[in-house]
This record gives sequence, structure tokens and C-alpha cells, in this order.
Amino acid sequence: MIKTKILLCVIFMSVFTFNSYSETEKRSELISDRPSFTDSPKTMLPGDYRVEAGVYSRESSRDQVEGDEITQTFGQLFLIRGLTTNTEIQLGFESLVTERVKLGENKSFDQGFGNTQLRLKYNVLGNDSKVVGIALIPRLGYTGSLDGSYMDGGLSLPISISLPNDHFLNMMSTWEYAKDDAQNEFVAITTGVVFGRGFGDHLTGFLQYSDERGSHLDYSSKAGVGGAYKVLSNFQLDLTTNFGISSQAPDTELIAGFTYQN
Repeated sequence: MIKTKILLCVIFMSVFTFNSYSETEKRSELISDRPSFTDSPKTMLPGDYRVEAGVYSRESSRDQVEGDEITQTFGQLFLIRGLTTNTEIQLGFESLVTERVKLGENKSFDQGFGNTQLRLKYNVLGNDSKVVGIALIPRLGYTGSLDGSYMDGGLSLPISISLPNDHFLNMMSTWEYAKDDAQNEFVAITTGVVFGRGFGDHLTGFLQYSDERGSHLDYSSKAGVGGAYKVLSNFQLDLTTNFGISSQAPDTELIAGFTYQN
């Protein structure tokens, strides 16, 4: 487990430290893949970097058979660097994940490292367009101790459409190969849709919906509301609350974080 995570980090850092720009080049406008169900199809200029951090997230579910479960994640982090005018590399990891389950008088607690993943975002269309954006995001991941240790991977297709009066519509489909808690292999398809609006230069609000289906996987769907506030031109805060629609989704989710870009 440790060797695989170190290998992913070494690959990322070898590319991250490669200097492919001059200091006189124009810097990118703030881009963030947080905190909605969809990623931005846009990429940064070569040499630019950003940090996307999930400071805290909390999932809670109540079930009479499996018990009441609360999962908390602290220090979810993505380090991202622009490679070319339409490509960026991303390394993400979860520093600490805790899980509490209560079934009647029985209680259990577990904690460990979460997922580590290496992603490459390739912008197909839209870096220079203000109307439509499309990208491809292949990823390779390694799951940590809570759900066992295994490799997984996937491919995401984010699409963004700018609408009149500062409205926008974002969509993303993700095809993923992974394992469930019982270590059963499955192929899943996740679809996310986000409708939002910008309010001036600093505030953005949105509504979102996501569902997941696949082999050896029960159908799951959820919806939420969230927003982001740009404190500085290169720094923004975000907060999102999601609610489970199907019985397989968490009852509630709370996610808070920030994005810094330079």
C-alpha cells in the first residue's frame, strides 16, 4: 500500500517540478473542480498550480439493519499543475478518514488513510471559449485501509455550458472500475448535473443532482445545494450540503473547503 502511494506521488512530483513557462506569461484565471458533483473542463496555463482542499466533510446514514453510520474526512487535498495550454496533472489524497457505526448498544470505530489518486485533465474544447467546454479526465487510484487495499481507475467527461444572465449548466459522466466494501469488483457509471448562477464577481450558487449505477452496485442518487465565495482573485471558499434521494445514498453530506491558485 505505501509503495503504491509513494510511486503515484513520485510520478506527480517529477512532472510538477518541471518548469515549462516564463515568469512573464499571463497567469490563469481561477479554476476549481470543487465543490460540486462536476469538474471544470478548463485547464490552467503551463506552470500554474493550484491547491484544492476539502478541510472537512461528513456523511451520515441511519439504517435499522446496518446501523447508524457517520464517516468524516479531514484534509482531503488535490495538488494540480498546468502542463501545456490544455493539459494539467492532479494528485489527490485523503489524510484521515474516520468511521463510526452504532447498531443498538454495539458501537464500532475505524480510521485510516483514504484514497490516493493521480489524474490527468485534457481540455478538448473551451479553454478559449466562453460558451461550451469539454474535457477528458482519466485517473488511477489506490484505496486505503478502511475498505481494503486495491487499485482502481476511471474516465470522466465534464461538459460546461454558459447560459444568459450569468447562469451555467455543468454535466459530467464518469466510468469507473473499483471494488465495494465486500471486495467485489464492479464497473460503475456516475452522472452529475449542476445548474447555477454567478452573483457579481465573488459569489456563485448552484443546485446539483447525481446518480450512480453499475454491476454489483445498488442504484444511488442524491441532490444538493452549495456555493463558493471568491475572497481574492486567486482564493475562494466553498460549502455544500447534499441529501440522499435513494436509500443507498448517505442521508446527509456536509462539505467545506477552499481553492488557492498561483
